[in-house]
Amino acid sequence: MNTTIGIGALVAALVASAGLTGLVRSFALKKKVMDVANERSMHTVPTPRGGGAAIAIVYLLAVLGLFVGGILPGSHAIGLGLGGALIAGTGWLDDRMDLPFRVRLLVQAGSAGLAVWALGGLPEMNLGFTTLSLGWFGNLFAVITVVWLINLFNFMDGIDGMSGQEAVLVGGAMGFVLFKSEVFGAAWAAWLLAAAAAGFLFWNWPPAKIFMGDVGSTLNGYSFGVLALIGLKSGVGMFVWLLIIGAFFCDATVTLICRILNKENPSQAHRTHAFQVAATRAKKHLPVTVAYIFVNVAFLFPLAYLAWTRTEYAGYAGAVGLGILAILVFRTRGGIKGPIPAK
Repeated sequence: MNTTIGIGALVAALVASAGLTGLVRSFALKKKVMDVANERSMHTVPTPRGGGAAIAIVYLLAVLGLFVGGILPGSHAIGLGLGGALIAGTGWLDDRMDLPFRVRLLVQAGSAGLAVWALGGLPEMNLGFTTLSLGWFGNLFAVITVVWLINLFNFMDGIDGMSGQEAVLVGGAMGFVLFKSEVFGAAWAAWLLAAAAAGFLFWNWPPAKIFMGDVGSTLNGYSFGVLALIGLKSGVGMFVWLLIIGAFFCDATVTLICRILNKENPSQAHRTHAFQVAATRAKKHLPVTVAYIFVNVAFLFPLAYLAWTRTEYAGYAGAVGLGILAILVFRTRGGIKGPIPAK
């Protein structure tokens, strides 16, 4: 894609998403599609949800445009576009009528399987410094990983600006790596997703006027999972992608493990993710959202760059980055039993 046209497309995606988010907010207020406070919530005032529909519309149209324009290969378009549409549509329905978990899981697994099939499977796992031959298990591993990313991005959509900033930064970083790896269509798809998220963030920055909802958070998780698979198939090591999404990955994964070890119901609503505990203690969302931005930009992304450009250090970079974050989540009492300070 011509650079001038690409920049214009990014600006158009941002503006369109911001405008559509305002329309979605008006629709949600009119139809009373509201996020009401519960035991998992970090807010007290009912707030419109489903703003991620604007991200989904802009991004999916962008993927279609990239495919029609011959920039995005058909296999990538199926994984990102068709699978993404299924995920976003299910998320929108869930925002409106709370679909059963088994229905959502079935769609998630089917969409992930579709993407893995379209991309030709994942028989090998590139660790950067070496490659593991996984055979058929690689395909199963890829499906499970994408499904987990869908859900963890949904879990982490809990305070103002959190999911929006992560989508902007992760999309931007993934796009950079893919572009430099000459996977140009997927790179532009990642950047356009980031631009759409930036438009939504205009409304979601603390104090939020609308929440993303499942339609946006699940689409983000799915899209980043598929983009990472595309990157793996193109030779970029696994630790690069894990570090880029490390902030959300460590918080959600360590919290889930802690809850399971504590014999708590992992599907039960709670407020024990590290970001939730931190926001409760701070009594504000903004400092925590900004802290996650800092962790990404100043800590994780430089390590991801090291793992990418110096593959012999990929394992060390991954161990240091993800290990330190895991310890911080644990120390912040993510997923740990005990009283949480009152809001």
